[in-house]
Amino acid sequence: MSNAKRPLSQRLFDDNNAFFRIMGVAGDLILLNILGVLACIPVVTAGAGFTAMNRVLVNMLEDKPVRIVRDFWQAFKHNFKPATALWLICLMVIIIARVDMWALASAQFASLDTAVRVIALAALFAIGLIVGAIAYYGFMHIALFQRPFGTQLRNAAWSAFALLPRTIIVLIILVACGLLIGQFFVYAVPVLLLFGLSVPLGACAWITHSAIARIVYPHE
Repeated sequence: MSNAKRPLSQRLFDDNNAFFRIMGVAGDLILLNILGVLACIPVVTAGAGFTAMNRVLVNMLEDKPVRIVRDFWQAFKHNFKPATALWLICLMVIIIARVDMWALASAQFASLDTAVRVIALAALFAIGLIVGAIAYYGFMHIALFQRPFGTQLRNAAWSAFALLPRTIIVLIILVACGLLIGQFFVYAVPVLLLFGLSVPLGACAWITHSAIARIVYPHE
């Protein structure tokens, strides 16, 4: 019997109904987001959390069978060491950048020409974007491919350059979400807890995941 000839009650409560499919995906994203937020609370485990989220999101995008908690936990454990190593590098860069920005804003450097300070801040921002792009692709590579850590970093840097238009879109998404959350943190907390990580990372994974394999590992 065609879908059009089925009784309305059956069509409304069919598991394949578009509404139920959308709600199912939304529920998976909320659960995944909660797991990601929990992984970020100890700070040092955030990198493994991002990597595990990327693995689950790619599985969802490729329409593979997904069990959110099990798949997240397996990817978290499996990729913990390389993901944490990459995250610690990111933390070091963040700390150094924050110290430099604080120094430029302090009275000690008040005598510097305004143009020089603007150039220095712009340079720090550009370095932050480059490191952020490489880190994003690094977590994706760790989630998707089994390679030595040094190889993953090189491939991440190559991906950021080779997929530059996609990289720019990814950075816009991540920076915009970060700014919105920072600007409206009190109001954004419920959204952050429900979708603040899974939706932006899901959008970025949708933009990049197939292209990464095609560019870096074309014969796999």
